[in-house]
Amino acid sequence: MIALVVAISVANPPPVSASNDLQVDSREYKLMLEASRFGGSNPLSVIDELWNGPMRQLIQGTDGIEVKGGAFELEKDRAVRFWDTSGGGCTLRKHGYAFRERVKVKDGKEVDKKREVTLKFRHQQAEGVTVKDMRGSHADAKQKFEMDIGIVGDPGSPLRLVYSKSTKQPIGKNKKINTMADPLELFPGLETGLTEEGATVDRNQKLEMVSNLDIRERVYGKPTVDFGAAEAEVSVTLWYDKQAGEFREPLVAEFSFKIDGPTFDTKTLNRAKSLSLALQRLPWADLAASTKTSFVYQYRNFCP
Repeated sequence: MIALVVAISVANPPPVSASNDLQVDSREYKLMLEASRFGGSNPLSVIDELWNGPMRQLIQGTDGIEVKGGAFELEKDRAVRFWDTSGGGCTLRKHGYAFRERVKVKDGKEVDKKREVTLKFRHQQAEGVTVKDMRGSHADAKQKFEMDIGIVGDPGSPLRLVYSKSTKQPIGKNKKINTMADPLELFPGLETGLTEEGATVDRNQKLEMVSNLDIRERVYGKPTVDFGAAEAEVSVTLWYDKQAGEFREPLVAEFSFKIDGPTFDTKTLNRAKSLSLALQRLPWADLAASTKTSFVYQYRNFCP
């Protein structure tokens, strides 16, 4: 799947309406790759093979675009966990929400003081997203408004458009995630939002790690793509099952490039679109793959 993500970051603002002028911070384009290609003890060598071979040829063969920057390196190493109501209830997922925890990993151990949670809401219409109260309870909570444009399955299929609004914030190292009361306290507008979507909210309902999947996420980056008026950061993200032990067989592989705002040159956007369409021709591309969040829920059929 290739997706366009238009993101804005602001500091814990009040609820906004669809008419608000939200300033775009960045645009991110994503391509799901065949995860099996990145198996083994040295995924960086595989990433270099992809980048310096077919991907570089494709990029430099697209009019007006050049490759810049050095070699790939590991930029982020972290644990990722999604949480939802137990027993197949999936209250959050079924009503448009995703609740995720991330923790930085250093020297193989989680750094509790670098722990954060994110609440995201998705909708087919911008108005359905922007009206949501996504405030975080922490003073350092940050909010994003995103637009995803994706091609799923056949490259000739119609574009899929999804809007999302999310807030991430730090969380205490000793804070446990046990019941619905936890995300409701962390994000004060969540209960009203769920009720608006037709959910019955039970603060005592137990939360479980989605699909019992404790994810180890590794993000490799550093190279850039030059579109003329702007440059894009490039990265490859790999997801592993922590419970499997050695990180040799990734579950998910994703390539992405991000263009920073707040202004975007028309030529840059046209070139970015051309490149994202061209990348579908890569033999490494997995156009039938689901998004990362969907993968987690489908992994062990968490929502029957």
